[in-house]
Amino acid sequence: MAAVVEPSVVTVVDVRVVLPDHWWAIPLQPPEARERSVERLVERQFAGVDDQPLLRVDTRKQLLAQAGTAAASDARLMALSLQQVGGIPVPASLVVHWIDIAARPDSTPGDGSLLLGLQDELRPTPGVATPPGFVLDLGQMPAGTVLRRVHEQPAELQGAEPMPSLIADYWLERPDGGGLVQLAFGTPMVLLRQPLLELFDAISGALRWVSANEPT
Repeated sequence: MAAVVEPSVVTVVDVRVVLPDHWWAIPLQPPEARERSVERLVERQFAGVDDQPLLRVDTRKQLLAQAGTAAASDARLMALSLQQVGGIPVPASLVVHWIDIAARPDSTPGDGSLLLGLQDELRPTPGVATPPGFVLDLGQMPAGTVLRRVHEQPAELQGAEPMPSLIADYWLERPDGGGLVQLAFGTPMVLLRQPLLELFDAISGALRWVSANEPT
């Protein structure tokens, strides 16, 4: 009798995210690459503007702090939307997290068990108010099954009316069963919820796994 050969599982080591032209990607590691990317972004944003040195310095500090916070959470990439519609900025951000989780002994790589467990954890607790605009659903994308959570989150501002943000998180289970990848989007443009969610869906849908035997 011929031996049964188990199918090999390709180890994934990274993801590639395709962004629209008006987005700026900031690699979070190593720190030197992060700082260089922020510097180039500040130069682009203030090109031809020589009368606002304090704003330039403050913008650089804020971007470095934002990128540093993302890096401290073990994120791999941060990206910012630079899009303008009719001269009005449409700000949005993306942070890509690589989450290592030990697979259960009875699970099979790519069987979706990690997503189903996470979905149970994220469901609203009975008797607890659900965040505004809350949606939790499973869907299919080229890279696999995706769990999406959408909600609105009020900002904590002192002395001003809180401005809500639209938060959209996408989790995909890595095909080797080693954990999850999370794409965390945020934008203050709550009124543009539907078109922005369509954009976030498209970016998440273009995600591609990078295996161990190919360059990252």
